[in-house]
Amino acid sequence: LVSVGGWVADAIRLRGLNPEATAELAAHVLGGDRIPTELLDRLPASTGGNPLLVRELVGMLVHDGALVAHPGGWQLTIDAEAIAVPPTIQALLASRLERMNSGDRRVLEVASVIGTDFFPGPLSTLAGLTASAVRAALDRLRRHELAAPSGAYLGDEPIWRFHHVLIRDVGYRRLLKSDRAQLHERFADWVDAGGRTGAVDPEQLTARHTEAAHGYRRDLGLHDESTAALAL
Repeated sequence: LVSVGGWVADAIRLRGLNPEATAELAAHVLGGDRIPTELLDRLPASTGGNPLLVRELVGMLVHDGALVAHPGGWQLTIDAEAIAVPPTIQALLASRLERMNSGDRRVLEVASVIGTDFFPGPLSTLAGLTASAVRAALDRLRRHELAAPSGAYLGDEPIWRFHHVLIRDVGYRRLLKSDRAQLHERFADWVDAGGRTGAVDPEQLTARHTEAAHGYRRDLGLHDESTAALAL
């Protein structure tokens, strides 16, 4: 615990979930049905009790068909010892994104450029998909627990939110700098053309994305008229 200008008075070490709490979280992710004992025995050591890692690992097993629902509860289709656990949560999330179909992954990547909170409006334009395709992709992201409606609305359009900022970060890092530059510039143009964002200061939002586009173009050595126009 600290005060402004003061010294550290106490430090609290946050530890991982214990095995019982890990099992409870895994059961919650799967809807409360019975979970194979061999999986519960492996989860604490494999995840270190990291709640996000528990959620994402269980989600990956379901997505890959390694963990399937049966009337009597969930069952593993592979040996528990054969479960490959990526060394970090970033690696696990990257692995999950790699397994997605290309359309859903593109929607997630484009959404990561918009921000932790995003909305369907500009996704069709930026991702090059129809509005119905974007809605279907967002529904699949929700089922995979990667993103979900935040409960807030922009007019009659729901505002979506990544389940965790790390999901957004991993999606963003997948993009090449050239793609980031183009998407930031196109989103800035979309806002500047009157696209509704709910931002208190749309000009500030436009400037932030234009600045990002300019920075990536400079990183790529593109010192041309387009880059100069972005700077201006």
